[in-house]
Amino acid sequence: MNETQLLRASHLLTEASATLMEDGAIAWVDEQIIATGSYTELRARFPDAACHHFRNHLVMPGLINAHDHGRGLGTLQMGVPDAPLELWISGLFALRALDPYLVALCDGLTLLAAGVTTTTHQHNPCDWRNLEQELIDTARGYRDAGIRACIGVPLMDQNALSYLGAEPFLACLPTALAAELRNAGFADPISSSQGMIDVGKTLRAAWKNNSWHWLCWGPVGPQWCSDGLLEKIAEEAGDAPVHIHTVETSTQKAYGERIYGETPIAHLQTLGFLNSNVTCAH
Repeated sequence: MNETQLLRASHLLTEASATLMEDGAIAWVDEQIIATGSYTELRARFPDAACHHFRNHLVMPGLINAHDHGRGLGTLQMGVPDAPLELWISGLFALRALDPYLVALCDGLTLLAAGVTTTTHQHNPCDWRNLEQELIDTARGYRDAGIRACIGVPLMDQNALSYLGAEPFLACLPTALAAELRNAGFADPISSSQGMIDVGKTLRAAWKNNSWHWLCWGPVGPQWCSDGLLEKIAEEAGDAPVHIHTVETSTQKAYGERIYGETPIAHLQTLGFLNSNVTCAH
């Protein structure tokens, strides 16, 4: 049977609205906090518990990172300078593929050092054909770092190369440049959205009772998802979390007004997509 342990600190804050407590303590068994209060009170309740004493420290609940792509390193460090989103995204195509496990391990340790104990990870695949294994390796990396993670399965079915669609965009380019992009595979069809959904359903079931990581449905954004896909996600998600990028730029706002005849947020509402389990980034 696991033994009760105490953590004693000069200051304890149990929640954002609580009063700061001096000489506070936390009692826990294994990974479960069982009591909080003054050190005097908890020492009396658990006289035989081992105590870890942190002087001149504040102990508080771990922070939650509500949006992250878990790249481990910043894109600037990997050679892609900051730029307007639509230009910056094209630079991401040149990033070298990194081991998803090592990237999540590095990201998790970095977040922990900043006081973050739970993160929302919106995955950027190295290879869509290997999506399920990448997500499994990512979850394992965060777990080995000691951080909880809401793992987003990416979902999209259109406009990977341009908001215009691949062929209309390529038709605007010089012939030689358009041919170069085609030969590099940038105009290839996107992987099956049903395949992405199937990956999500498999992992949601596999991680159902896992307290370290769980599935989040992660449609990449309205301009990258057809109405049919967004409606299917809303249907499949049930009460599971959904996290979507929305209106990151003025160009995306203009896209919504041109294609939908309303803003992207209004269009999501029209589709019945915006429910209590949905969060929007940006």
